[in-house]
Amino acid sequence: MRVIESLKLLALLALPVLTLGSGFQECPFLGPDFLAPTNLATSSSFQTALSTLKTKIEAGLNTGVLLPNSTSFSVELFSIHDDKPLFEFHHAAPNLLSNGTKTINGDSIYRIASISKLFTVYLWLINAGDVQFHDPITKFVPELARASHLYSENEAADFVDWNSVTISELASQMSGIGRDYFSDLLTLLPINTLPQLGFPPMNTSDAVLCRNFNCGRDQFFKFLTAHHPVFPTATTPVYSNIAFQILGYALEGITKKSFASLLKSSLATPLHMGSTFSSPPNDTSHAVLPGTSVSWDLDYQDFTPAGGLYSTAHDLTALGRSILSSALISPPLTRRWMKPLAHSARTSFSLGAPWEIWRFTLPPPSQPRIIDIYTKAGDTGPYHSVLALVPDLGIGFSVLIADGVGAVSDARSTLGAWVNDAFVPAGEAAAREEATVKFAGEYKSKNKALNSSLTVTTSPLHNGLGISSFISNNTDMFAVGALLLGVPTANVSIRLYPTTLSNSKMGYGSAVKQVTWRAVFEDAGNTADEGFFGCGTWVQADAYMYGNIAVDEILFTLGSDGKAVSAEARTLRATLDKV
Repeated sequence: MRVIESLKLLALLALPVLTLGSGFQECPFLGPDFLAPTNLATSSSFQTALSTLKTKIEAGLNTGVLLPNSTSFSVELFSIHDDKPLFEFHHAAPNLLSNGTKTINGDSIYRIASISKLFTVYLWLINAGDVQFHDPITKFVPELARASHLYSENEAADFVDWNSVTISELASQMSGIGRDYFSDLLTLLPINTLPQLGFPPMNTSDAVLCRNFNCGRDQFFKFLTAHHPVFPTATTPVYSNIAFQILGYALEGITKKSFASLLKSSLATPLHMGSTFSSPPNDTSHAVLPGTSVSWDLDYQDFTPAGGLYSTAHDLTALGRSILSSALISPPLTRRWMKPLAHSARTSFSLGAPWEIWRFTLPPPSQPRIIDIYTKAGDTGPYHSVLALVPDLGIGFSVLIADGVGAVSDARSTLGAWVNDAFVPAGEAAAREEATVKFAGEYKSKNKALNSSLTVTTSPLHNGLGISSFISNNTDMFAVGALLLGVPTANVSIRLYPTTLSNSKMGYGSAVKQVTWRAVFEDAGNTADEGFFGCGTWVQADAYMYGNIAVDEILFTLGSDGKAVSAEARTLRATLDKV
């Protein structure tokens, strides 16, 4: 009786997961609910989704939705577990210039605009890590250190507090500084027309101006230090191209190398990205030139870290794979990098450094679950692009667009949405299929007198692995869970989610891998609205222990074929072999 009363006391101390109204909804950890799929090229559900995507793109061309006579594009999908792209679709519009390519493939070169910002931050992490991310930019750029004296609290609306602007804030659009230096109406419109638009008369000599991308470093900083801040630093995201030109200067100062040489030595050479350039390539035979080459030939010079790079679908696949697999930086650094640093005014969109993070909700019949898609988009002239990475599934894609003159399309958004809608749910389905093969089934103790067993299941209607039966030494662990939650046994739901933590050791006659999952105990009869903590699984992990091992920790041992051969609820100190 004392044991039962103690368990009831623990239940009072617990933080039960409260779910959304209108029916029970599972509350998973943020992150993957299965291990990332490794065989997408042979997954029937995934290949069916790709076939549907191809049909949809072809229909978009046939119906004119994608402006096939003026818009050229490349779409490429990839996985960290496949050497070749999972899917490619390329379209060459008939208006392409003859001094470029007339046939588009994965090696065709586009301007990638602001995807360059992703390269800049990646180069910083490769060469300097993130230890200086919270240091002020004045530590690295002497012009801003000298200008920092201009700021005072009495003139905070007129001068940037450069000593408070950090590397991280510049990289994540949280610096509060201006957007561009080449968008002054004095340089964009005939000066005699501006008074007709309501502006007071002004001469170009009356302002500090930069024209196009030919603004040298000295003139750039004269403009920048005279330009008003938009917001105080770390207040709200405001897009700034200028921030990445500053980061480029800082990176060059730290490494004592030019941005172009860093691009080559740190990314292009090790990743075999032979068609990625920091200035207009001399050979245009692979260039996608949509009716005009004016924007193609423009060298962005010091603005290149913000938007001046050229690349291909294949090269962006190499870049994306290297990020997802931590090929050039450590896994902990990758995990820190691929996290939001700020929110936007929409719950479905957050920002990182320089990630533009779309929070994708899996459609029915799946239980509601967020899959974060880390993207970087870019636009310059007729070129529009996006690179998207899905860490939960180890997959990604790129869309590269070249619009014809006077025929601006929405092809990037259209194609990106089509890819998302097909690619992400299909990747989730493939991960579940592999989990079914590797983990689902019955596990039992070899000691029949012990009467311990575990049954693991999967279902497209549920997140993660499910436990349908759990007996330990003749005790129903669902009943124990009911006591901890303070609910009827029939209402207890137990689901498992991967931690991606693993061991490698000898066992079962050879070297084996062990992977840990964490169990989530929920009240499936609870239809109340969420409480203060929202989806509260993150609060409950590792909540109860027995002998210094958490009650929710499950260890699977995998055989040489990657399939589970045993399972262990580690707090119970008993290994159950798969039947």
